[in-house]
Amino acid sequence: MLVHAAFGGSTNLLLHIPAIAHAAGLRPPTVEDWIRVNRATPRLVDALPNGPRGHPTVQVFMAGGVPEVMLHLRRMGLLHGDVLTVTGDTLDATLDWWAASERRREARARLAAAAAVAPDDVIMGPDAAGAPE
Repeated sequence: MLVHAAFGGSTNLLLHIPAIAHAAGLRPPTVEDWIRVNRATPRLVDALPNGPRGHPTVQVFMAGGVPEVMLHLRRMGLLHGDVLTVTGDTLDATLDWWAASERRREARARLAAAAAVAPDDVIMGPDAAGAPE
């Protein structure tokens, strides 16, 4: 839900999260849960159709996509880094790998060179994004 809020939302995910919760035997999030999370999380991604500039989705991917957004959320203290991922590593280990990876550096450099777009204009840090609504 945090990543969803940081991306600016998606009607599609509003359908999938309750279904995932149901399949996992968990309580689906309430409207109040969505409101609480969205109010506590700044929108970090400027993408179509809801950003001020509205970068195409491919530019969000090239700027680092979900892992890049999660790096910002972790720095904000909003993620639990000790949870296990599907790889068997913790989320912290996975994000540490991403932060130091050549793949990340190359993708962000290609975006800057090919589209003349700064990756940090597509996926902003919390200071640039401003306070949550």
